[in-house]
Amino acid sequence: MRQVNAEIMRPQLCSDAEIGAFCCFIRQGGEVDIAGLEGRVRQAKALVFLYVDRTLVGVAALKQPGKNYRDKVFKAAGVSDNSATFGLELGWVFVRPEHRGKHYSLVVSSAAIGQADGAPIFATTRTDNVNMNGTLEYLVFKKVGITWSSIDGEHKLVLYVLKPIKRTLADANAQRRSVAGHTRS
Repeated sequence: MRQVNAEIMRPQLCSDAEIGAFCCFIRQGGEVDIAGLEGRVRQAKALVFLYVDRTLVGVAALKQPGKNYRDKVFKAAGVSDNSATFGLELGWVFVRPEHRGKHYSLVVSSAAIGQADGAPIFATTRTDNVNMNGTLEYLVFKKVGITWSSIDGEHKLVLYVLKPIKRTLADANAQRRSVAGHTRS
C-alpha cells in the first residue's frame, strides 16, 4: 500500500531546496507568471508538499496575494466589490500528470485551506480544468461572477470563493439530529 503524506509548512521554515522544489512544480504547470515567483512563494501563509512513498508528487499553497492582484481578479470576474473580503487564495495546486486521477488535488487543497483559520478564501482555475473545478466544488467553493480570458488569451478562467459559515453549537447539534432523522416537527 502506498504511503501518502501531506506536509504543511510555513515558507519561512522551508529550506532553499524546498522552496526551489515547490517553484519547480509550479513552473511545470505552465500557468503562472514565473517573474518574481520565488518571492511570492516565500510570502504565502502555508505551503503543502504531497509525498507518495517519500516522492514529491504535488503541491499547493494558501497564498496571501496583494490588494492589486485581488482587485484585478475580482474585477475581471465582474464582482470587484467583493475583493476586500478575501485576503487568502488557494493556489499553485499542481499534481504530476502520472499521479492525477487519485484525488491528490483534494488532499493538497484541503490541507492548504485548513490553514486559513476560518478566513474567506478565493481560488481561480481554468474553466476546462475539470478535475480542479470538481475539487473546488467538493470543498464547497462557489463559482461567482463571469468567466474571463487569461493574460495570454488562450484560456477562460473562473473565480471561486469559500466563505466559512459561523455556526453555533446549537446549529451543529440541530443539523446532526436532522441528518439522523430525529428532528422534531
